[in-house]
Amino acid sequence: MRFDRNPLLVALQDKFAVREYAQLKRVATAKLLYVTDRPETIPFEKLPPRGLIKANHGCAWNILRFDSDLYLFGNGKDLVNEDGSLMNPDAAAGRKPGESGAIELCLFGLQLT
Repeated sequence: MRFDRNPLLVALQDKFAVREYAQLKRVATAKLLYVTDRPETIPFEKLPPRGLIKANHGCAWNILRFDSDLYLFGNGKDLVNEDGSLMNPDAAAGRKPGESGAIELCLFGLQLT
């Protein structure tokens, strides 16, 4: 893979571009609610109470919106149970970046702790 220059690899790693490829292959994707290159414009007040905010330029920078609160999601394995509930709400409270932290994460990919 290190020397593979297949242009499809670029599209498949791009969270936004891969949607077009999936559509061509008739693969369903999650509903897209908002796209921006300016995270400060994210309309948090208009988003549904549950969903994900995903930066296109990195991995494990996902932000979970759970009952209208924002949580650093990472890969989600240590945050959400299989049934969709929070594993440990008290521990998860330490992973709440707030809207300004979420915007910063989308802009710079910083690991907020």
